[in-house]
Amino acid sequence: MSHTLGPWVKEGWTVIADRKTRSRRGMVASCASAPMYESQWEANAHLIAAAPDLLEACKSALKIQALWYPIVESLENETEGQALSIMLNKFEQAIAKATP
Repeated sequence: MSHTLGPWVKEGWTVIADRKTRSRRGMVASCASAPMYESQWEANAHLIAAAPDLLEACKSALKIQALWYPIVESLENETEGQALSIMLNKFEQAIAKATP
């Protein structure tokens, strides 16, 4: 199963799957609930609305992994190579968390 197609937009504290026509729109999430503060509802709605874009950004970053690998292997500074490896691993983890 796949997530609801986007784009997702924030409307107040609700995240909507924005379709071409209002009749095809669907609620993805309602972020207003106790005991959180309204500022947290707002921040959560922004983050959830960005989720499809963030997932695609992670997938795009992994597509260039093949180009980075030779660079990582040849870096003289081990810290830079480790940082790139950690970043790629975090992208993989985020994708795994976001996809069933």
